[in-house]
Amino acid sequence: MVLLHLLLEWKQNLNLSLAAVYINHQLRGRESELDQQFVEEFCEAKKIPIYVETINIKKFAGENKYSIEEAGHLLRERVYRKYLKETKFDAVATAHNLNDQAETVLMHILEGTGLDGLAGIYLQKKGIVRPLLFATRHEIETYASQKKIQYREDRSNKDLRFKRNKIRHQLLPFLTQEFSLAKLDNFLKMSLILQEWFSYSEKYVETLGKKVKIDKQKAVFKASDFQKQFSGIQLKLLESILQSLIGAKTELDFNNFQGLKMWLETDKDGTKFQLYREVLVSRRDENLVFQRIPKFQSKIKLEIPAENVYNLTESGIQFILKEVKPDLVKFTENHSVEFIDREKVKFPLILRNWKSGDKFQPLGSSFNRLVSDFLTDLRIEFPRKKDVLVLEQNGEIIAIPNFRISEKYKLTPQTRRVLKIELRNDKQSRNSTDR
Repeated sequence: MVLLHLLLEWKQNLNLSLAAVYINHQLRGRESELDQQFVEEFCEAKKIPIYVETINIKKFAGENKYSIEEAGHLLRERVYRKYLKETKFDAVATAHNLNDQAETVLMHILEGTGLDGLAGIYLQKKGIVRPLLFATRHEIETYASQKKIQYREDRSNKDLRFKRNKIRHQLLPFLTQEFSLAKLDNFLKMSLILQEWFSYSEKYVETLGKKVKIDKQKAVFKASDFQKQFSGIQLKLLESILQSLIGAKTELDFNNFQGLKMWLETDKDGTKFQLYREVLVSRRDENLVFQRIPKFQSKIKLEIPAENVYNLTESGIQFILKEVKPDLVKFTENHSVEFIDREKVKFPLILRNWKSGDKFQPLGSSFNRLVSDFLTDLRIEFPRKKDVLVLEQNGEIIAIPNFRISEKYKLTPQTRRVLKIELRNDKQSRNSTDR
């Protein structure tokens, strides 16, 4: 409401044409309806055109295995893009503020972000602008009070089940009290510097991308040209190649990125590395070859009676359980191979797709987590997310192959027997030896 008030104040000076977009998320019943009514009445009084969209976030999140926050972000952006295209307006302005920026950067740090995460909320990007990003929430509320601007507050902003709200109501006040974090300006300064850097790096990656030879489901790039780049550029280039092969924007898991770099250091022709669920990388002469492979089938439920090699032909994967000697255990950044305590495992096991409500205790954690939240924290997005598998014993998840084992089944100094878990694409398995 403050942003709309300011735009109305400056409308004539800036030669603006204004309209409002209201999105009803259908999350708070009657409260959502009253919010919508409040905005519609304001726009009618001020003669502002308003476009109203009603979206069922819970349904969309459930069908696509997103968190509510993730689904809301995605659907709102879709609505913005829709109206930018249909109405021919130049930009959508949202009222994100300096507190939002600090919360976002802190949340990304806690999730294990790369440089992208430190860039936070963009001041402007692809038709969406944030004119209030410099102002704190307190300054905005003070302005609203002084100008007698009425507004309604979403009570879910205080719900501590959401990570952002925990940061807002618990972490930031703690940092303010214990570390004298009185001003949040440094979060904005750092973000704006990185945003400028990414604007430059995107153009540089576009130039590099012209050297990538793409033919149907294959991309070829010179290995030496890749290896001499800064890690941030390498990551962006890989994501660009994945997008070209898969046809959708893809964020590469940092562990997979590190695994690829370690694999490259071995400098062995003929070996393959699974960069992404649908993409294998191989070295041929001086080139890196990125090959798209068939997607995994979405429905898998396999009973595993004993240690063995299990080929799921229709799904294009191979699952291997094999007991190995403890002195042969070798941990790497590539989670396609994991090791657990064999004496804690009782057959039969079940390998299946994860489902809503699944919980497990990730390695290194002291408590159970929803698998959905765990994957979201790793920034695993649809469509990759829907194909994630879990290995369970009597209803308890032992591991999420390719991602993490359970803390309860980890190796300890007392471990005498070791079970190796390996998940491969079947094409990959035919071209490699058992490790």
